[in-house]
Amino acid sequence: MKHRFHQWITCLLLLSTHSLFSQVVYQFPTVTNPAGCPYSYDISISIKLDSVSVTNIYFDDGTTGSFAFQTHFSYTNIFSNSTLPAGTFYTYEMIIFSDNPNLNQPSQTNNVSGVPLETGSAGNYRPSNNPTYNSSASALGLVLGGVYTSPTILNTLGYDSAVIHINLPCLDTTMSTDNNLLPVLWSPLQVAVVDKQVTLSWQTYTEQQNAGFSIERSTDGRNWTKIGFVLSQTADGNSSTILSYSFSETLPGNNQCLYRVIQHDLDGNQAISNIARLRPGGASDRNSITVFPNPTAGKIRLSGVNSNTPFNIYDNNGRLLQKGLYQQYIQLQVLKPGVYWIQVQQKAIRFVVQ
Repeated sequence: MKHRFHQWITCLLLLSTHSLFSQVVYQFPTVTNPAGCPYSYDISISIKLDSVSVTNIYFDDGTTGSFAFQTHFSYTNIFSNSTLPAGTFYTYEMIIFSDNPNLNQPSQTNNVSGVPLETGSAGNYRPSNNPTYNSSASALGLVLGGVYTSPTILNTLGYDSAVIHINLPCLDTTMSTDNNLLPVLWSPLQVAVVDKQVTLSWQTYTEQQNAGFSIERSTDGRNWTKIGFVLSQTADGNSSTILSYSFSETLPGNNQCLYRVIQHDLDGNQAISNIARLRPGGASDRNSITVFPNPTAGKIRLSGVNSNTPFNIYDNNGRLLQKGLYQQYIQLQVLKPGVYWIQVQQKAIRFVVQ
């Protein structure tokens, strides 16, 4: 999708993107706590593309072909002048972009939960979707299962810009490699199954000339069938507030199901979401936990979580408000409208109370 960027929010900050040895590094400028915050902090964030691994070779005649790959990232946080309490956390939601015409999914989304509010690094994070590259793997020197860190291979993919959404105490902001807004900035696609009903959910943080979203299903990741369309909730395709979307269908049998959403601009351009997978029998990915409905009016359910699993609910400042053992749902106790986090199985998931 061609990146058409427009100024959108006063707190939007600039990044610089550059190559550093064998890694593509996205260096974010220092973010400082806003005025009136009970905590003080400065944080500098960098994210780097460490490696790619070939996960599938669809065909290869030595000259042309098509193969799927995974990207692997690490992050580094540097806090200074911090009075943040120990034991709190936040979440990265990152999207990287490529203008390479050989990629049939020019963007990838990654959600890194449970990031501690302290200086440190962590690695081997993988975006949730596997793009397909239209070229001969063998001509590029790649083999199935191979892991590659060379700058030549990393630069071949053409990822040259990024957007990151972070939520810290007193600060909820989005930063981009460009000083203007992507046509639509959205969260990862999530899937949940309740009573044989499949529900897809996603959010947009901002929309520019958005017409709506096509919903597609596949069993092999190559052949996709359109199963629905969801119109933009905006009057004219433009929004600067968080909007929540969902789409539901009856669970289509016991085979593996893959879902994706294609966002359509009013001018005909498109962007493709990550792929959400249901294993045979309708179980979502093992490591996938979904909160729904989101936003909620006072009660939430969790998919991918067993009964009697401990949970904690925090506010945006990291204060513990509620805890317990998950059953069929969680009745939220006197939570005012706002943004909250539920921590379960070492994951932190953001939800909104209306």
